[in-house]
Amino acid sequence: MHASFAPKVLNWYAASAGHIVALVTEDSHRKQISALVADDDDQNARLLVRILETGGYGTIECTTDSQKVLSLCSELKPDLLLLDVSMPSPNGFEILESLAEPDQPDPVVVMLTGHDHPSIERRALELGAVAVVGKSTSMRDLLDRLDQVLVRAGRMPEEDFGN
Repeated sequence: MHASFAPKVLNWYAASAGHIVALVTEDSHRKQISALVADDDDQNARLLVRILETGGYGTIECTTDSQKVLSLCSELKPDLLLLDVSMPSPNGFEILESLAEPDQPDPVVVMLTGHDHPSIERRALELGAVAVVGKSTSMRDLLDRLDQVLVRAGRMPEEDFGN
């Protein structure tokens, strides 16, 4: 998944129709961040991986199988988990509830949703997610939001914010 992409479309649903531009410098602290992408839609998952790669993230793993998310979190201990709300059983909320158990790893969880309902955001935040991001969010806004939550969670130095 290390293809060359140039800017055409910022909406990450539509980004596969265009190219993606690198938005970070070589000295970015993002390369120290490990991430797990969990989305049952293979195209969305691959696109999110490309966005994180382009954004300069270090280790990026991906699954489209919701039943593997918890075991991958235990095995990989990612700093960041991008988790689709609408995955099949277990869904994103059920996975988030399981991550709250004491013996589970503690990634920074950002929920992804295609629905704009306040109840989804409220429930995700109550269950431990640090943010809910719409799937129509632009690539730049997604990376900026991830920077914000990683800095706030103490996983990325504040001086690197916005690179």
